[in-house]
Amino acid sequence: VAGVYPNTAQVTGVDTNNRRATAEDDVTVTVLSSEIAIEKTADVDYFNAVGDEIVYTVTATNVGEATLTNVDITDELIDGLESWTCDPGNPVASLAPGATIECEATYTVTEEDVEAGAVLNTACVDSDQVGPVCDEVETPLARLEIVKEASHRTFSAVGDEIVYTITATNVGQADLENVDISDELIDGLASWTCDPSNPVALLE
Repeated sequence: VAGVYPNTAQVTGVDTNNRRATAEDDVTVTVLSSEIAIEKTADVDYFNAVGDEIVYTVTATNVGEATLTNVDITDELIDGLESWTCDPGNPVASLAPGATIECEATYTVTEEDVEAGAVLNTACVDSDQVGPVCDEVETPLARLEIVKEASHRTFSAVGDEIVYTITATNVGQADLENVDISDELIDGLASWTCDPSNPVALLE
C-alpha cells in the first residue's frame, strides 16, 4: 500500500559490570502508488452498413506514482489489424508516471456486426505491478426502414381516391434524430397526417 513507513530498530546489551547499553537507528521507507487507467473511444457514434469504418483509439496512462514495467495493451477486435499502431510502442518495457501509450486502428464493419446490431469493442492494459484494467465502447447500428402501401392497386376514373400509408421504423440500435418523411405526390395534401408527427426530433 502506498504511503510513508518509518521503522526504528533498537539493540540493548549488558556489559561485564552489569551496565546496560542501548543503541537505535531508524529508516523511513516511502512506497509509491502503482495505478494505470485506460480509455477507449470510437470516431463515430453509429454505423449504417457492411463496409463502414470505425477508427478506435486506445489510451493507457500511468496515473500512479511508480514506474510500471511490461505494460501491454490488448484488444481482440483490432489487435491484429494492419492499421494497428501504438506510440511509443506496445508492449513497453517501462512507463513512467504520467506517461501514456496510445494505439489506433481502423475496423471495417462486417455482416455479423450488422446482424448483431452493434460493434462492442473492449481493450485492456496489464503490467507487472497492476492490472488488467479494461474499457469498452459500443457502436450501434443506425438504420431506417420505410414501407409504403396503397389502398387500391388500380383506379378507373378521374376522382377515384387512393389512400397511401407510409410507415418509417427505426430498425437499428441507435436513436435517430430529425427523422423526416418526404413524398412529393402527397406531402402537401390537406389529408396528409403523421403520427406522432413529421419530422420527429427523436426516433428511438
